[in-house]
Amino acid sequence: MRTTSTALALLLAAAAPRVAAAQPGPDAASQAYETGRQLVEEGRYAEALAAFEQLYSLELSARALFNIAACHELLGQYEQAREKYSGVLALPALPADRRAEVEQAIARVTEAMGLAPTHHSAARQDEDRLAAASRAYATGEQFYRQGRHAEAIQAFQQSYDIVPYPETLFNIAAALEALGRYPDARVRYQAVASLPDVSNDLRAQANAGLARVVQAERHGALPPPGGGLQPHGGLAPATGAGLWERLDTEQDHGGPAGYLFLGGGGCLGGDCSDKSSAGVGGGAGLMWRFIPNLGISAEAAFLLYDYEHGYTGGTDTVSTTYLDVAVGLRYHILSSGWIDPWIDVAAGFARWTFDYTALGSGSYAADGALLRAALGCDFFISRYVALGLRFDQRIPIWTSWTDTTGIDISVIEPYDMWMATLNGTFYFLVG
Repeated sequence: MRTTSTALALLLAAAAPRVAAAQPGPDAASQAYETGRQLVEEGRYAEALAAFEQLYSLELSARALFNIAACHELLGQYEQAREKYSGVLALPALPADRRAEVEQAIARVTEAMGLAPTHHSAARQDEDRLAAASRAYATGEQFYRQGRHAEAIQAFQQSYDIVPYPETLFNIAAALEALGRYPDARVRYQAVASLPDVSNDLRAQANAGLARVVQAERHGALPPPGGGLQPHGGLAPATGAGLWERLDTEQDHGGPAGYLFLGGGGCLGGDCSDKSSAGVGGGAGLMWRFIPNLGISAEAAFLLYDYEHGYTGGTDTVSTTYLDVAVGLRYHILSSGWIDPWIDVAAGFARWTFDYTALGSGSYAADGALLRAALGCDFFISRYVALGLRFDQRIPIWTSWTDTTGIDISVIEPYDMWMATLNGTFYFLVG
């Protein structure tokens, strides 16, 4: 990797060709050159520009004109930079390798001149275009979190071409930075920072990104992470004032995530049907989306309730404790948006213990396989948190009973357990 950037390397130094001009003593020109170079190193580009303009007044050299152009570029003054770079290209006897680098610089600033959007108002965009931009943006975020930065750039660029939000341009710069394409990232960070109507927070993040990539260009590596936005972390909308909020909080339902649910439930099958009182139920689980609409889930649940058991001589109240664990698939009907309806089917293992309090008092237990189906709908209240409702139908198929004497009785007897709960999901988004 080059240890300096095209714009910062001050490529056309002492050995560069010069146009014919009367030359002053070498000390004044050398001092102006060294002063400008040091100021660039310190990030004081306006002062460096003045130093190189002084150098150009002393010697009409390609190195002086090139460095003037580089300072204009670093200051975001792309028209002036292109004019000066073109002036370098017009000089006679410019070596082929230097000519190629100057041509690259001209292409870079020409591209930068076309980056500034003509407007950013979502109100001017029709709903179809806004939805298309949102989908492309969400895809870019997902690719970015997965470390697929080249694909993220393509998706963000597609979104930006439809609706030119500065946040999207910032994210293109972040992905370019992650790929080590520092000159391209610098151009875009500079474009975001120079926009007149960008938020102060985003402008600060763009300036921080600009400083990082300039340092990376100079030294060939990223500096250790400091405060604020990290080189490869956090996209701009995560700050709370980005495109995500503007597009109706258009949330991609990605994982991984953890969730809790709590509510009530009871038994509908077996000898507890029509006699069961609602009890307390709940549980916790983890899920992970591996394609846009489908993911895996793993959870544990409990249910505590009472029911009346009939005997020849009367009835008995039975206190029950039901536990299960299950692994399954969760299908998300929508792949993005602030509402997330889903269906979950799973299989696992269940255990049910029950205590009789009067007739036939004692403790019993049942074990067996479990089939479970759940319907739910979550509503995102923030980027990371969703609250909702779910309804479960749990069908344990008991294959053995253990009575108070410790005798195992082999049976096959399905039961039907229900549960209605409130659900809270917490997304561990990484990016």
